[in-house]
Amino acid sequence: GIDIVETVPELRSRASNSPIRLLSVARLVPRKGINLLLEALAALNRTDIDLTIAGTGPSLATLVEQAKSLGIEDRVHFEGFCSVEKLKTLNLESDIFVLPTLSDAFPNAVLEAMSAALPVIASDVGGIPEAVVDRESGLLVEAGNVPQLLAAIEELASSPEMRQRLGEAGQLQAEQRFTWKQNAMQYVQSYEEAIANEIPGARRASSV
Repeated sequence: GIDIVETVPELRSRASNSPIRLLSVARLVPRKGINLLLEALAALNRTDIDLTIAGTGPSLATLVEQAKSLGIEDRVHFEGFCSVEKLKTLNLESDIFVLPTLSDAFPNAVLEAMSAALPVIASDVGGIPEAVVDRESGLLVEAGNVPQLLAAIEELASSPEMRQRLGEAGQLQAEQRFTWKQNAMQYVQSYEEAIANEIPGARRASSV
């Protein structure tokens, strides 16, 4: 479960010439696809988009070198390990969350971004489509497809209105389905259903 973060609009509202801030939170291993995000950022060829990468892992040195070789090292910031509070701040200060993972079960980082009303671009793998409904509460792209990833970033970066709409819808989705309170309610409901199936009349008695 997650906690819904109270957003602070002032953190995302700033001068019109300020860079669009992308955020990716992941363990730095090949399957997370961060190298593909760097490729997409370089191919965009827009100097008004910056990327912050939060996380550590064995691919860190390779990714730092890749950013240099692509000529985007001045627009890519490696934060390393971040505390829970630091991650909350990054989610609130950023404009777009991106996770181009190649395989994943159900990355909590996506839900944390959604809880902060941060619009999400993510791969359509694993449990991600359960949380992100394409073009309703975020944008989904095919895993490993750099042109799709690039197009999604370009689309959201160019539309503050779309970022706000998807961010708000994502936060509502997270609140309705993935908060600790909602998870607890679902657990209780499942428990009551299990008891009712074991003991005839238990459901009727529990609702009296």
